[in-house]
Amino acid sequence: MIVLGAGLVGTSIAYALAQRGADVAVIERDEVGAGTSGRCDGNILVQTKGEELSARLTMASIELYERWHEQLPVSFHFQRCGSLMVAETERELEMLRRQVKWLRDMDVPVRLLEPGELTEREPALAKDLAGGSECMADASVYPLEAVHAIAAGATECGATIITGCAARRILRNDRGEVRGVGTSAGVFASPVVVNALGVWAPALSDTVDVPLPIRPRRGTLVVTEAVTSVITNKITEIGYVAQRYEDDGEPEREDVTLVAEPTPNGNLLLGSSREFSDFDVSVSSDMVRAIVRRAVRFIPRLERIKIIRSFSGLRPYTPGGKPIISRIEQVPGYFVAAGHEGEGVGMAPITGELTADLVCGREPRFSLSGMGVNR
Repeated sequence: MIVLGAGLVGTSIAYALAQRGADVAVIERDEVGAGTSGRCDGNILVQTKGEELSARLTMASIELYERWHEQLPVSFHFQRCGSLMVAETERELEMLRRQVKWLRDMDVPVRLLEPGELTEREPALAKDLAGGSECMADASVYPLEAVHAIAAGATECGATIITGCAARRILRNDRGEVRGVGTSAGVFASPVVVNALGVWAPALSDTVDVPLPIRPRRGTLVVTEAVTSVITNKITEIGYVAQRYEDDGEPEREDVTLVAEPTPNGNLLLGSSREFSDFDVSVSSDMVRAIVRRAVRFIPRLERIKIIRSFSGLRPYTPGGKPIISRIEQVPGYFVAAGHEGEGVGMAPITGELTADLVCGREPRFSLSGMGVNR
């Protein structure tokens, strides 16, 4: 079996397959984690989800990360640290109340915070915020450490990871079935190919005439100097949920909402942004300023903190916000696991399990209805 892509999704699939005894090879054009997985934050947040399946998949992934943290041969940062969500206005507070009720109906441990409780938890927050919520289920992972740890787990179970090898086309026999992959290093034969290439997945899928509704959407993060006593919790605004899931009729609009994440080294990661820019990962100074302005609005003390760098990465956007996790019926032996946009870190482990179930002919733990290529 061949898995294309050695990011968090691809390595999770390889690990899950190898644990089931499958003979697996991962083909990666660069290095492990060199793509989106190396250009993102480590938030795994249940309370930012806008529909039930995404929330349940994220909770399942948190459980898997916790288990893998104990069993993988290489250590990585993982913590169930919880997170805060904030509402700027009374209207947003009403949205937050609905979000909290919806999550509690799924038994997610979340509670509302009055303004006084919010600033008691995080004194650096602006004093005029309408309120907030706290979700104790939310977690944090360091993506680059995690992807290398999962890759190490896969190889320990017998998988092979081939780096510096670019996949160029999926090959079929005269019956239309998958027979392997043509690469920069020659042909690798296999009756099963899993496309986990993220934003690059459509180019390979086009070689078997299966178009994928995935577009690259750039996300920019700003990194501050190492600081103490600014914030201790992951903080997002309720507008992030609307930005992620609600169709505002302006798909090309550039959006910025607050995401603030303290790192183990004391730096803060600030975001988030979403903008369609083809495959351009250059950093826009205007976008950096917009992110900083939004962060300072919620955390005024940041105005006195230095920025040390910024970077952008590509998120694989799909209409409707759900990833593609599917068997491709018209090409026997071809599977796709891509299109997670900003949820690849949070959903990678469960995507690995579900994809391995599909490949091995087992009934997946969750229904994958609505996650096919044709939405």
